[in-house]
Amino acid sequence: MRRPSIPEIMGQIVLLILFAALSADLFSALHVLPCGHPDAGHGCYPWGTGAGGSFWYYRSKELYVGSALVQLIGIALAAFAPLWAPNPRSGLLALILIAVSVPLLIQVIGLIL
Repeated sequence: MRRPSIPEIMGQIVLLILFAALSADLFSALHVLPCGHPDAGHGCYPWGTGAGGSFWYYRSKELYVGSALVQLIGIALAAFAPLWAPNPRSGLLALILIAVSVPLLIQVIGLIL
């Protein structure tokens, strides 16, 4: 493992902030009722109500949690990629490519489902 360069560290910090935000959303989503539920209050999630628009992962809580876990794994892989890359240029490129490809992968999965 090598020490990341300054641009790689900046990218890792951005990914860490994104990871923390998505983790908080995932943990809150695990404990919130869908908006269609009679006991749902403020802050409900639109699973299965059609209010999620064209986003496939709002079809059910399981899909939402699964897609969030895939995103978290992808962000973690992107953040650690510079540590395994042989030089700073390939490390930064790996960080960017992984971070961009994971949301695209999630959309492809949505087209299949």
